[in-house]
Amino acid sequence: MNSEIYFYMKVIFILFLLIRPALGLCELDKNYSVSGGLIFLVDEIPELSLKINKQRNLILQKKLERDEMLLQFNNSILDRRGKRILTSQIDKIETDLVLFEDKLNCYLLAQKLINQLQYLPNYKKNTELKKIIYLIDQIDADKIKYHKAHKKYYIPVLKNQYSDYLPEEDCKFEMSSDGKIIANQKQILLTYTPKELEKHYTNSEFLIVYTKLLKSNKKYYLDLKFEFKGQRVTQFYGIFVDTNPLKLGFLDEDYLVLQNMVSAPPQIDKLTGNTIYKFQCPLTKSDLKKLARKEVDKLTIVWPTATETYEVFNLHIYQNLSKCLQIKN
Repeated sequence: MNSEIYFYMKVIFILFLLIRPALGLCELDKNYSVSGGLIFLVDEIPELSLKINKQRNLILQKKLERDEMLLQFNNSILDRRGKRILTSQIDKIETDLVLFEDKLNCYLLAQKLINQLQYLPNYKKNTELKKIIYLIDQIDADKIKYHKAHKKYYIPVLKNQYSDYLPEEDCKFEMSSDGKIIANQKQILLTYTPKELEKHYTNSEFLIVYTKLLKSNKKYYLDLKFEFKGQRVTQFYGIFVDTNPLKLGFLDEDYLVLQNMVSAPPQIDKLTGNTIYKFQCPLTKSDLKKLARKEVDKLTIVWPTATETYEVFNLHIYQNLSKCLQIKN
């Protein structure tokens, strides 16, 4: 009975934290993550944040122990028995690191799921939150691994919309007149409106980012098109130079650093009056494989005046686009 009461107390507590921003109860000077026109304070789940930080510290501690032992192994004069003992200790640490990193990925998955609750209607949030709390309890007890958790736990709106994707039924392409360049039709990667501007964009978004994959002469590229509402943004964002990197972050904390081929000055669309930035980033075969198998959840861009990170809602977009490109080829 006590465990059941504790479980429901956690549900009520986290639900309260989820609605705090709407009630104006959270401070505005903390670290927020941008998410499709909404802003959600990810650090408002203190218990989960502590677990994640603790797990990261354990991993760091184990890596330091391993490095010290490797240094001792290489620099000291040991007999065969001493080397066997030290090697066994190093192997044990490596095994522990695999387990600790898997557990960290599970906690990060739980955090991501909590962040995505904001996309659900209110009547579904409570049910999904109970599932997430149960997942956290399983992680605490070391009863689940990441590969199983990743398949079993998801936000329904994302699962239904993207994971059962059939590329052969929804592949649209653009092709050059000579047939040498093939590309997906552009798709929306993310939308974003700063919190302080939301009252001015009730029926639109401050920023829409479109993306597609492109193949030309056996080389692959990732295209991005940033479309800002209006023309004043040029005063803040300026010219994006080709030396500035772009970073795609994945759900498992992996990432891909991209480099724009040329500088991207702002362009004004004559029809809409919106400000456009266009990027084309070369992809290696390794980059393409990573995009094809991983879920992208963040895009970071280093503008001349600031670095901004945007949260991606369409997690499976590059998996889908790459499948389409493979079918065409």
